[in-house]
Amino acid sequence: MARAEKRVSIYKPTRHGQRWRIEIRDGVTGQRSRPSFDHEEDAWLAFREAQAEAAFYDGDTVLELIHKYREHMLAKGNRPGSVVTTMFRLAQFFQKPEHMLVGELTPTKIQSLYDARVAKVSPATHRGQLSQAKTFLKWLVKQRLLRFNPAEGVEPVGKRRKGKPQ
Repeated sequence: MARAEKRVSIYKPTRHGQRWRIEIRDGVTGQRSRPSFDHEEDAWLAFREAQAEAAFYDGDTVLELIHKYREHMLAKGNRPGSVVTTMFRLAQFFQKPEHMLVGELTPTKIQSLYDARVAKVSPATHRGQLSQAKTFLKWLVKQRLLRFNPAEGVEPVGKRRKGKPQ
């Protein structure tokens, strides 16, 4: 899937302007920012940071990674029915995984996704989805696609029902 990527450029001072500038252009939205700096060293430092951030956010979408995870589970020997259930739960948890980049998975984002699920479904459902998401994110860390598991600090809410109400 081709995605427009972030572009970062650096400009020397012109003969009229005495400041260094960098330009950061978002390929998806078209927005750009142009911070300027008095010193060349500051401009190059900001330029490198912006390039690193652009490279970090220009990764796979969550949906692409879910498909890779599916292949991993099938190769590992999980039953096809179990794999289908896991894919469904992950798609429900991440809501629109085709629009979410792997770099966007932060602890606050995962917490907000979980809170949205808590408001919509029963405790047994959202606790199971959180468990599946934690396992998936742990696999992403193992594959070195994430630096840390952003779902690690998310605590499940509510109690599962056990049997008939008494």
